[in-house]
Order: sequence, then C-alpha cells, then structure tokens
Amino acid sequence: MKLHRLEITAFGPFAGHEVVEFDQLNEAGVFLLNGETGAGKTSVLDAICFALYSSAPTTVAMGGRKPVHSDHAEPDTAPLVELEFSSGGRRWCISRSPAWSKPSSRAASGWTELHAKVLLREWVDGQWLERGHRPDEVGQTIEHVIGLNREQFTQVMMLPQGRFAQFLRAGSKEREKLLETLFGTDIYPRIQQELKDRAANSQAELDALRVEQQRDLERVTQMDAQFGEVIGGLPSGTVTIPRSPSHGAGAESAEDSTTVSERELDDAPAEHQPVTVTDLCERLSTAAGNWTPPAKRFRSGRSEPRTGLGNWLSGFRTSSATID
Repeated sequence: MKLHRLEITAFGPFAGHEVVEFDQLNEAGVFLLNGETGAGKTSVLDAICFALYSSAPTTVAMGGRKPVHSDHAEPDTAPLVELEFSSGGRRWCISRSPAWSKPSSRAASGWTELHAKVLLREWVDGQWLERGHRPDEVGQTIEHVIGLNREQFTQVMMLPQGRFAQFLRAGSKEREKLLETLFGTDIYPRIQQELKDRAANSQAELDALRVEQQRDLERVTQMDAQFGEVIGGLPSGTVTIPRSPSHGAGAESAEDSTTVSERELDDAPAEHQPVTVTDLCERLSTAAGNWTPPAKRFRSGRSEPRTGLGNWLSGFRTSSATID
C-alpha cells in the first residue's frame, strides 16, 4: 500500500482545507511528522484511518464519542476526508464525511442532522470510476484491497501513541494471528494439516492391507493343506516325458527310451495308466467338494462365500493333453 494524496476539511483540529502530497515525501523513502503538542500530528494519522475504515484510533480510544467535525471550522462547513492511495497495482480514491449537525433555520432545534457519506472510486483508463457508495460494501472492498481490517491496520501500519507496549505484551495467539495475516503465513498451517490427514489415511490403508495379507496367508495355508489331502488320495501312476522336437544329438536314444516306457505303460494295471489334465481336474474337483472356504471377505464385511476349489480348477479343464 502507498499513500499519494490526503485532503482534510473541517476535520479534527483542521478548520480549513489542508492537502498533504505524499508522493513528494515518498521520494525520500522515510519522512517525519514533526510539530508541537496539539499541532495535529496524530490527527493526520486519524484522518487516514478514518477515510479507510470510518473510525480513527483516537476516536476509538475515547469510546468513539470525540466529535470529528472541527470545533474551529465554520458551523456550515461540511467535514470531509479524501485519501488517494494505491495497493496491489490499482489506484483508489476514497472520500468520507462523518455524521454532523448543520445549522438550519427550518428545524425547531436550529440544527439538521446529516448522515455519514462515503464514495469509493478507482482510476481506470485515465478516469475515476465509482466502485461503491454504501458503507458496508465499501468497507468490504477496502479490507479486500488492503488485506487488513481496522484493528490490524492500526496495530501494524499506524500504532497509536501509548499502544506500542500493549502490542509487545500481547499474547502469543493474538500476535500469531496478526502476523499470519500480515505476512500471509496462514498457508503453512493448512499445508501441515493436509500432510497430517494424508499420513493418517495412508496409515489406515496400510493397516487394512496388513490385515488382508494375514488373512490371505491363512487361506493359502489352509488351501495348501487341502491340496495335500486331495493329492494324497489320488492313485499313483507312471509318467514319462516325451522327446522334444528341438532336441539335437541323442534324439534316437530318447525315442527308444520313450518307446520302452510306453510299452511298459501298456502292460501296466489300469490304476497306473496315464491321466489327462481334464481327468485330473475332475478328480480334484470331486475330492475338494467337501472343502469349506472362509465365510467372510475382509473388504465387504458381510457373509460372502469365496469361490470353491473345484471352480478354481475348472479353468484347466479345457486341456485334454495327456500328461506323458
């Protein structure tokens, strides 16, 4: 935020029309408001805060009852404060008049009460465009443009006299909130909370996978035992391995070995005859018909029988090749 121009009329100790050109002072970088007690140094700061937020640190400290219309001005001179400033690359001008009493010959009391007025304008393409005249909407716009409310502005931008020690003695929570708003550090607590939430979700998923892994291991162990019982109940037989067409040298001897084995198998008893994959799967399915799988599945949490061993073996029934 940067101040450019301040105009004060019949406000505080200023009876007439006063103008402060801040652009000339800004060239020095740092400047000093100097004057005797009661010269109006604090009133300049009050005027800036009043133009932006409709109240000033001095008036708030006095309960808001201090009259802002100058006692030294003519009774019919309207009080007015106009501030021109820039913030966020945009130039603004706000004019604000407090509520005051104007002399009137028609009123029985001799005075007419006039309401407070405000006008906010923005410099766009070489001209001033009106952005609001209602106190509530102008107040919201100012807070959005500057990024501070009145309390934060008075604590950071223009700390009133006698309040500096109070700010230093403020609680850690109060100062933390103010500094977060001032320097935009409120994003870091949000990032920290987001990381905590993600870590908690990941840990919950990991725990669920570990439970599922343990249950799968138990099911595999049980299935392995059932397979052992099924295989142990099958009749024994003689199995030979045929000669591979890709074999080179020694193919003739392998063929002789195969022929001898086949002759031996032809003379072997029926229970020692070769079996096909289909026959083997049929026997396994029949033997496993009495196997009872686990009753529940982990993810669904409801009773849901798993696929039986016989159905699992059914995928192999398409092959009718003999196990040679």
